[in-house]
Amino acid sequence: MIHQALLFGRAATLTVEEALAAARRGIASEGVVLSPAEVAASAAVVLLVAWLALRVAGELRRRRWSERHLARLSDAGLHPSELALFERVVRAAEPGALADLVRRRGAFDAASADLVARHEPRAGRQALLSELLVLRRRLPFDLPRDDAPRFERGAPVQLYVALGDQARRVRAVVLATREHGLQLAVEERDLSPRLDAALAVGEAATLVVARGRRLEEARVRVRGRVAGRSLQLLVDRPATLSPSRVRLAWAGADERVAVELVERWSEELVGDAVPTVDARVVASCSDGLLLEFGAIRPQPNESIRVVDGAQSGLYRGFATLDASGRGGAVFVIRRSHAA
Repeated sequence: MIHQALLFGRAATLTVEEALAAARRGIASEGVVLSPAEVAASAAVVLLVAWLALRVAGELRRRRWSERHLARLSDAGLHPSELALFERVVRAAEPGALADLVRRRGAFDAASADLVARHEPRAGRQALLSELLVLRRRLPFDLPRDDAPRFERGAPVQLYVALGDQARRVRAVVLATREHGLQLAVEERDLSPRLDAALAVGEAATLVVARGRRLEEARVRVRGRVAGRSLQLLVDRPATLSPSRVRLAWAGADERVAVELVERWSEELVGDAVPTVDARVVASCSDGLLLEFGAIRPQPNESIRVVDGAQSGLYRGFATLDASGRGGAVFVIRRSHAA
C-alpha cells in the first residue's frame, strides 16, 4: 500500500518530459509491462473491431432499405429480373443515398453510373446500361402512393401469360371492379389446352392497360374463373400501374459533333463564346447518345449541349462506359428523359 501511494504520488508530479520518457520505456505497474509495440497492437485491434462493427451496421442498413424498396417495387408490378437488377443498384449505391433510390432519379442515376463503370467485362457495359435505362423508366419516382388506378366497365385490357420461353397475349374486357379484384371477360373463344392451363387459379399473369397512348402494366394472379359461353376470370386489382416494359433499341452512328460543357465554364467569364470540345456520336437510342471524347469528357450529372448535327440539344452525363485518359466513351441522357 505504501509503495502504491508513493507511486501515485510520484505520478502526480511527473513533468511532461518524464511522462514521455515513461511512455517510451513502457508503463510498469504490479509487474505488468506494456511496450509501445503492444500499445500500438492494442489500438489496432480496437480500430479493427470498430471498423467491423461499422461494416456490419452498414450492411444491416443496406439490407433494410433494400427490403423496403423491393417490397414497394414488387407492389408496383416489377418483375423478378428487374428486382434482381435493382438489388445490384442498391449494392453499388452510397450509404447516404440508400433511402432515395426510388424517390429521386439523381440518386438512382449515380448508383447506376457506378455499377456500369465497375462492370466487367467492359464489352458488357452497354448491355447493362440498356437494362438500367429500361428499369429507370419503370421505377415509380413520381407515383402517388394513395391513388389506386381506376378501371371502367367495358375497358379493354390484355393479359400476358408465360408459355415456356414465350409470352402469349389474351384480350379481355373489364366486367366489374371489386375491392380487391377485377372481373374480366376473355374475348378469345378458342383457347389452346396449354393457354387454358396457364389461366388456371393461382397462375401469374401480366395485366396491360392502355392509358391514352401509354401502355401500363402490373403483375396479377388469377383468383377465380367461370366457364360458360365465355370465359370469365377474377384477377387481382392492381394497387399501382407501371409503364410497360420496352426493349431499348440502339442505332449505330458515326458523326462528328461539337459539344459545349455548359456547366464547366462560367458565362460571366466567357459571355456567348462558350468553349466547345470535339466528340463523336457512336450510337444513339430513344433516351440519349453514346459519345466518344478525346481530350475531355463530361462527368455524371453534368449538363452539356450538342451544338450541331441531327442529335443537337441538351443532355446530361449519365454513365462512363470506358475511360481513356481524360476522354472516353460516355452515355448522355436527353434532358426530357432526365426529369
